[in-house]
Amino acid sequence: MGHALLVNRLQQRLVLTVSIIWMPFLLASAMAAVRAPVPIDGIQILFNFLTYGAIAYIGLVYSADLSRRSLTIIVALSGVVPIFFGLFQVALGSAPSRISSTFSHPNILAFFCFLYISFLFHAQLSGYLRSFAGKSVLWGLIGAATLALLLTGTRSAYLSTYLFLLLYSAFRRPLLILPLLLLPPIVLLIPAVAERINDAISGTTPVTYDYLVSAMRGDVSDSGVLQLDSGTWRRYLWQASWPWIQQNWIFGYGLGSFKYYSLDFFPLSSENGSGAHNVYIQILFEGGMVMLISYIFIIFSIIFIQFYNKNINKFDKVYCWLLIATYSVASYSDNMLYYLSINIAIWFVIFAMCNMGDDRLTGPIKRLAYVQRG
Repeated sequence: MGHALLVNRLQQRLVLTVSIIWMPFLLASAMAAVRAPVPIDGIQILFNFLTYGAIAYIGLVYSADLSRRSLTIIVALSGVVPIFFGLFQVALGSAPSRISSTFSHPNILAFFCFLYISFLFHAQLSGYLRSFAGKSVLWGLIGAATLALLLTGTRSAYLSTYLFLLLYSAFRRPLLILPLLLLPPIVLLIPAVAERINDAISGTTPVTYDYLVSAMRGDVSDSGVLQLDSGTWRRYLWQASWPWIQQNWIFGYGLGSFKYYSLDFFPLSSENGSGAHNVYIQILFEGGMVMLISYIFIIFSIIFIQFYNKNINKFDKVYCWLLIATYSVASYSDNMLYYLSINIAIWFVIFAMCNMGDDRLTGPIKRLAYVQRG
C-alpha cells in the first residue's frame, strides 16, 4: 500500500477501495481488542482480521495480471495436497472419524472444499479451461473435493455447498437441478455422513433451557437422561448470551470475550469455554453494534462493487453474490470469520474477481487500457 501511495499512483484507487470497505471494521476490531479480557487472544484475532483486509488488497492488485484461466489453475492446484492427503489417510485407514487432512480442524477443510467446489464448478460452466483434458481434470478435482467434504462431517458446509450448487445451477444450467436433487439420498448411503445427519436430528429434548440447567445442577431428581442435538445446544448458547449482549450492546466486551465469558453465562459450556458458533452473535457480543454494522458494511460493499462494475461479466457477479450469500448462511451456525486459512482463500478470490475485468486484456495490455480510460 505504501508503494501504491508513494510510487505507483495507478494503484491508489485500489488502496482507497480497500480502505473504504475494510477500515471501519478494522477500527472497530482494534477498539474491541483494547477491551479484550485476554489481551494476547484479542491481538491474535485483530491480526487475523488485518490479514483478511491485506489479502483483499492483494487480490485486487494481482487480479490486474490474472486471467480467469490463471485464477482457475491457482485455485485448482491449491487443493491438490490437502484434499488428496485426506483421502489418502482414509484409504490407509489412518484417518479419524472426521478428516481434517493438513488443516487443524475438520471444519476448516470442509469450508475449503466449499470454496474449492463452488469456484471450480463456476469455472467449469463458464469455460475458463477450454481443453478437454483441462475440463476432465476439473471434474475429477470437484469429485475428490466433494468426497473429502462429506468425510469431514461438517453439516453447515454440506448445506452451504449444496445450496450454492442448487442456486447456481438454477441460474446457469437448470438441467443440473435434477441430478442435484438426487444427490442427498445417495450421499446418505455413506455411513459417516448418515451418522452426522442422524446426530443433528436425534437427541432433541422438549424441555426448556432452564429445566435442562436445573437438571444438570441436580435440582430435578427424576429428570432422567437428557440429550441435546447440536442445533438445540447452539440455540441455548445464544439464548444464554443475549442478556449479556443487552447490557453492553454498543461496544461489546472485547475480542475473544465470548469464549472467555461463556464459562460464566452458559453452564453447558465446555471446560475451556465455547465459541458462539454464530458469527453475528459473536461479533455483537465482542464488538457490539459498532463492529456488527461495520462487518455487514463489508458484505454489502462487495455486492455494490460487483453490481456497478461494468467490466465484470454477469456470471462472475452471480458467482460472487452466491458465494457471499452461502458464506453468510454458514456464518449463522459456524465460526466462519475465525477460520484463518479459509478466510484467506475466500477474500482473495472474491476481491480478485472484483477487479479482473475483460480476459481479453491481460497483464501490461490491461494496465495500458486502464491508463487510457484514465
